[in-house]
Amino acid sequence: MLTRDFVAALSKRLAQSPEEAQGLLADAATRKDADEAAAVLLARLEAGQDVALDEVLPWVRDLSVADLLLALLSRAKGKVPDAVAALLADDALDVDRLCLLVAAAALHLDGAKVPAKLKAQVIRLAKRDLPDSAYEVLVAACHLLGDDEVLAARQSLEKWMTAADLKQVTESLALDAESPLDLLPEGEVPLPQLTVKHEGKEPGRNDPCPCGSGQKYKKCHGADGQRSGGGGTRAERLAALCPQLAPKHVQALWLSDLRALDPATLTVESHLAGARRLIGLRRWDDAERWWQAYVPRVAESSRDAAWEELLWHAASDGEDALVERCRAALTSPDAVGKVAELQLSLRKLPPAVATMNLVCGQALAKSHFFEAVDLAYALLQHAPALGVLVGDGLLPKLANRAEAEDLWWAIDVARDGLGLGRVPFLGKGGRPVAARDRSGDRAPSSPATAAPAAPVDSAPYEELEAARRRIIELEGQLSAASQPGRTQAAPEGARRELRSRVDELEGRIREGNEERARLRREVAELSAKLSAPRDEAPEESVEELPEPEGVDGSQARPRGLTLPRFVPRAQEALEALPARVAREVLFRVSDLCSGEAPGWREVKQLQGVAGLFSARVGIHYRVLFRPAPEARELIIEDVVAREAFDTAIRRYK
Repeated sequence: MLTRDFVAALSKRLAQSPEEAQGLLADAATRKDADEAAAVLLARLEAGQDVALDEVLPWVRDLSVADLLLALLSRAKGKVPDAVAALLADDALDVDRLCLLVAAAALHLDGAKVPAKLKAQVIRLAKRDLPDSAYEVLVAACHLLGDDEVLAARQSLEKWMTAADLKQVTESLALDAESPLDLLPEGEVPLPQLTVKHEGKEPGRNDPCPCGSGQKYKKCHGADGQRSGGGGTRAERLAALCPQLAPKHVQALWLSDLRALDPATLTVESHLAGARRLIGLRRWDDAERWWQAYVPRVAESSRDAAWEELLWHAASDGEDALVERCRAALTSPDAVGKVAELQLSLRKLPPAVATMNLVCGQALAKSHFFEAVDLAYALLQHAPALGVLVGDGLLPKLANRAEAEDLWWAIDVARDGLGLGRVPFLGKGGRPVAARDRSGDRAPSSPATAAPAAPVDSAPYEELEAARRRIIELEGQLSAASQPGRTQAAPEGARRELRSRVDELEGRIREGNEERARLRREVAELSAKLSAPRDEAPEESVEELPEPEGVDGSQARPRGLTLPRFVPRAQEALEALPARVAREVLFRVSDLCSGEAPGWREVKQLQGVAGLFSARVGIHYRVLFRPAPEARELIIEDVVAREAFDTAIRRYK
């Protein structure tokens, strides 16, 4: 059992009889139990014995607690950097595990020169799209490697975290490598606490328990309010709870427990949650087994959509054999949606798409958008919807007014052909705006600085567009009049008049824009003055601390002392944490309750969830909370691991 107590007791045994370890490892290999093998290897490290690299590598993929790789690999004897480079090359692991492997190799090297093979694979991994939880580990690992070529592989590697955050993450990685037992629970990982339901007559106190543990009902689920946790093996007790496990319970199970479950005994929702988690862990063999059991449980009309979901994930990860099996399971080839078909086609990258990608990449790298503009014109002619999207992205980047205006006219014609509304052109920089702000749908940083949108008078824009169209018409007439025997005096005079009118309208629009900008500034200044606290000590404002990147939540810091209030979910999460982590959580909460500015430096306000904030605890956990200044309270909603952060946030949306 992979627990702190078990590993500590085993290390004492192995200190007296080291030869016993080989038999235990052989037994774990026979049963393919990665957690048991990890317990033996950790016990040997705790007993001061060496662990060979070849003894660790077979269990990298199946280990339930991936963070243990930091200790096992960084302290293993052998060519760890070469082994990590090989593991990074085959893409068989989930991204969190891949980033932990880089950190383990960096700790093993301890400042030594980075081998070329490892360097190449780390650079390749750094260029991938990674979730924040994995990327922060990779950033810290790259700084530990200390190689300039690695740090230059991606622009954000040096700037993604503040110096304080980087130091905290680096120290946490080193601590996890030196004290791996702190990552483990003291005893057996508790199963979800659920009431066991039984059909028919209530069993007597001395009758056998319906869960199949073999104990009397009063000694098992009949005791302590019929809570789970009675006798029998862990697999038997987990099987008894399967019909009542919610998706959140399945997502919180260790990998070893998840693989041992029979998905058919779960509810449909929990079945799907478990299958998706296996996909996220890149356990494609287990995920396919769960998916094959899941599809017959959904409505017949939804089965093709279910297979398409698995096909999408398999195609994204390059699992071609699984893609073909998903195709074969569909009722018809047409059942694959357009986006999924595009995903499959783009994996082969046709020549036209490859050239488009090359042109756009060069334009972004060199900030020379001439070829990209030509590409936009070609797309507007042959694929207008795609051309409008590309052209809209280029317009704000064109400083030359004439070029921006020409591209705007081409986009306007394509929008007309697609039956879309017109977007007026604002001269400077070619930045287009419609009735709604097209600059990016960005929310204001805080309600205090949010200025109400000033009304836009559309009449000058409409008149300006009509004048420009008239100029084009007159220029056509002028071209025809320039032929022999024709006169051009009348069109030329009309054109000069319209040019004058265009200049007048542009001046009116420019004055209106300046007036609206002035009003927004005045409203923002007034709102800031009204929202400023009046009883704040003057010396509070002189402290200037660097703020982390992201959505800063420090502006919502309550002034003065608040008291913490843990909701039941947060209490349960706190009790399930290792003692060291729970202690750090309580220290973090006390910093937040003090109301002091340093305690709120790393607080983030979560977008899309009103009033919910997140505070970092090491690199593995986040505290979710809501300030309640009117009640002088800080409501602690939950304490979640970084892997379950996105899942936890969905509960509050």
